[in-house]
Order: sequence, then C-alpha cells, then structure tokens
Amino acid sequence: MTRVFRSISAIGAVARDESGAAASWSAMWFIGCLALGGVAVDAANAFNMKSRLQSVADASALAAVMQIDDRAAARTAAVSLAERNMPPSEHGAVINVSDIRFGMLDADTGAFIEAADSEPAEMVRIVAGRSSDRGNAVPTYLLRLIGPSVWEVGAAATAQTSGRAAPPPVNHLTACPSVMIMTSGELSRELKTGGNSNFGPGVCLYADLGVNVTGNNCFEVGSHIISPDADLNRISPLACGVEEDVVIEAIIEPKLLPEITGGLFDLIFTTVNNAGKIWGDNETQEQLALLPPHLIGARIQRVNMGSWNVENAHLRENYIYLVDHGVQFTGGTEISNSAFIVNGKMGISGGNGIKFDNIFFFSRGSLNFTGNATLGDSEKLCGDGFYRVYLFSEDNLSIGGGNAATSVSGLMGAAPGFDPGGGLKDARGMYIETSGKLTLGGGSNLSGCNMPLTSIYDDLFQTAPTDGQTAGAVLGASLVQ
Repeated sequence: MTRVFRSISAIGAVARDESGAAASWSAMWFIGCLALGGVAVDAANAFNMKSRLQSVADASALAAVMQIDDRAAARTAAVSLAERNMPPSEHGAVINVSDIRFGMLDADTGAFIEAADSEPAEMVRIVAGRSSDRGNAVPTYLLRLIGPSVWEVGAAATAQTSGRAAPPPVNHLTACPSVMIMTSGELSRELKTGGNSNFGPGVCLYADLGVNVTGNNCFEVGSHIISPDADLNRISPLACGVEEDVVIEAIIEPKLLPEITGGLFDLIFTTVNNAGKIWGDNETQEQLALLPPHLIGARIQRVNMGSWNVENAHLRENYIYLVDHGVQFTGGTEISNSAFIVNGKMGISGGNGIKFDNIFFFSRGSLNFTGNATLGDSEKLCGDGFYRVYLFSEDNLSIGGGNAATSVSGLMGAAPGFDPGGGLKDARGMYIETSGKLTLGGGSNLSGCNMPLTSIYDDLFQTAPTDGQTAGAVLGASLVQ
C-alpha cells in the first residue's frame, strides 16, 4: 500500500508540474495573440493618422500659396487650417510655423530652392507630423507590450501658384471634403439634378459636359458646380447661392475609375485567393494596401454556390468572402468589418433592417443596392474621419431606396454607370466616380464633415496633374479657404 500511495503522490506531482507548464504556455500564447492583435490595431491607427496628416498638409499648402505674397498671412492661414482639422488639444501641433517654407522650382533640376521672406517665391512646401520631437507622437496600444510605445508619422505637400508651368497636384478629397460626385470620360453626359435639393459646404458636382441644375436648389457657401467651361452649364434660378460664386471652371480627371476598369478586381481576387486563411499573415505591404487596414487579421472564406442568399443574419465580423457567383442580401442583415469580393452580381432583394458599415464591396457584375439600407454609421463618421463603405463595380452601381430611413455616411464608390435613385435624401461624406449618364433625384440633401475624409486610395489622389489640368490646380487652391 505504501508503494501505491507513493505512486499516486508521484503522479500528482507530475500533474502539478504539467499544469504549471500549461499555464506558462497559455500565458505566452495570450501575450503573443495580444501582440498580433496590437500590430493590426496600431497599424490601422497609424495608417489612418498618416492619411489625415497628408490631407491636412495638402490643404494647408494650398491655403498658404493663395497668400504667398504676404508670408505672415500665408503662415497664419496654413497653421489655422491645420488646427481646425486636427485640433492641438487632441493631436498637438501637427504644423508649426517652422514647417512652412517658401521658394522656387529650379528649372533645370526640378529641385525646391528655399527663398527668404524678402525674396520672390512661387511655391510653398509644408511638412506635417506627429513625432517625438514635436511631443505628439502617435501612441500604440497593444503593440507596446512587445515593442515601441509610440509611432512617428509624417506627411509633406508642395503647392505652386497658378499660371506656372508646373501646377500643384489636386487632391480631389481635399478640394471637395464633403461630397464629390463626378462623371468624366468619353461616354459621360451632363450631370442633372432634381429640384428642392440642398448642397452643403464642400459639396462638388462635376461633369465634363456641364451640370444641369433645375429650379429651387440651394448651394450653400463653399459648394460648387464644376465643369471645364461655364457655358456648358444650365442653371435655373437658385433658392440660395449666387451662380457666379458657385460655378468654377476646371478639369478634373477620375482617379479610381481607371483602376476599377483596368483589372483591379482580378488583382484583388487573385491576391486574396492565394493568401492563407488569415489576411495579413504573409502578405506584403503593397498587397495589404489593396484592402482597408481594419481587415488585417480577417479570416478568408471562399463561397462557391450558384446564388448566395444572405437573409436575416448578422454575419460574423472580420471576414473576407470570396464569392464565385452572385450574392443577394435580404431583410434583417447587418454586416460590418468585412469584405465581399464577388465574381458576379450583388444586390438587395428587399426587406428592412439592412445595415453595412466598415465594409468593402467589389463586384464584377452590377451592384444594385436600391433597397432600404443604411450605408455607414453617421454617428462615427466625422469622429473617425475615414470612408466607411466602399462600393466598386466593373459594370453599374445603384444605391438608395424610397424609405426615409435610408442613409449614406462615408461612401466611396466607382463604376462605369451610377444611379443614385432616392439614396441621397440623407448623404454625408461621399465620393463617386462614373463615366456615364448621371442624374441626381430631387430632394437630395448632401453634406459632410468639416475636414476631408481619408481613404485607402489617398496616395492615388496625390498624382500630379497633366498639362491640361492647370485649371484644376486653381480649383484646389480656391476651395480650401
């Protein structure tokens, strides 16, 4: 019996030892999971902050160049705009007076040559940042468990006075921070608006062939009708706003649409399909940039069925669905923090209670969201400062239903065809590119935040304009005041 008791005692000791080892491994795995989660969370936060800094740098440079003949006024305008868009109480001083430089462009080398205040200048160069030297570095949250407690993020922008040989680039998102709806291309027609609509500050309507505005529309101060030639526009008497102040002549070329029609769907579908089970495990930075940063760590799921009907379901978050055919959403469906990349058509077949937020939709076929749906979260839009819904199609994009509850908040969309239907009764923060006929329904109400929203395509909008876009450079400078 003694031996038996000793054996049992020995087994208990081993069990206790193994239990301790298991607890140690559990703690290590827990810390590892927190670290991986920290990378995703903190990387997304840093990405968003860099995009906001770039938008602020762009806008501040354009604000300064408008008053380049008065250097003190130019510096004040740049710093003031930066403080309005990124309050020092929250972000520190992202742009200081010392970050604003004036100069000329060397005609032979293309280099920026700084000029003293007493010397002539035609360019403004601004650096914006959140760094340790400024005392406003971006804090990390979970990543600090294994690595740095702060990240340093910066951006730079250069603007040049209009009429020069090399106009400054136009950032569409900065020039029209609330809403930009444009039709441009060989197949485009004029943009038509219904009556009794309200266009808030920072709302822009652009068409290569002019904008046709029916009666009783209100264009608030800072909203604009844009076309290459003012004579192309047809404007009935406005309920508010003065036509001479509203109309701007400029050429604005689409940035997203050439990517949408040029093979972006195949690139994204193939890249995600060849990834592992989790997006971000082995992908390069260039590949990760194909999708919004909040999808890093999302599980990839392939769906292969004739027609996938999603009904009365709150789908799990952080999923990337690769769908071989079509998708239909019916009532009672809520989807957030996910992506649907569909090798077919997408649509809403009816029902209420459909909500999409922090979502990325890309379909090869038409994307028909004319049912009663809530796109984006209006309460979080301006606080977060980024686009919450991406709707892309290689064919046609339709949004909006007749229900008063239908709303759009932070939508970026692009497709050869676009039909807004009744979806603009309550639209805040929107960027749309199309190349076809475009008609906005009556009773539209378009508005936005007091700053540009950031997107995963901000770098695309930094592309310098061609020689034919000089007017667009003037547009960018005139809309940031």
